[in-house]
Amino acid sequence: MVKILVTHDLFIKIEVNKSNDKSPHIIFAEGWVEFKSKRVAKQIVPLLTNRQISTHKKSRFYDSLWSMKYLSHFTWANLPKLLNSQATRFQ
Repeated sequence: MVKILVTHDLFIKIEVNKSNDKSPHIIFAEGWVEFKSKRVAKQIVPLLTNRQISTHKKSRFYDSLWSMKYLSHFTWANLPKLLNSQATRFQ
């Protein structure tokens, strides 16, 4: 039996790596996922943490791992504040 997880919102931060190639390389730096159910979110985090993103050897995500963390008391209104504080901290 396959269960489908329904997400409520998704935010992905993308970085573009411009090299000498004609096409830029897109790198997914970080992202946030909001699930409709708090219970499902708490179950998914330990299930996916430190697992391969893709199991196909020809995929560019084959060597990449999931790194997930459950953020309690986090709302989407806090996201712009979090991004601004991180940007000022790393400058």
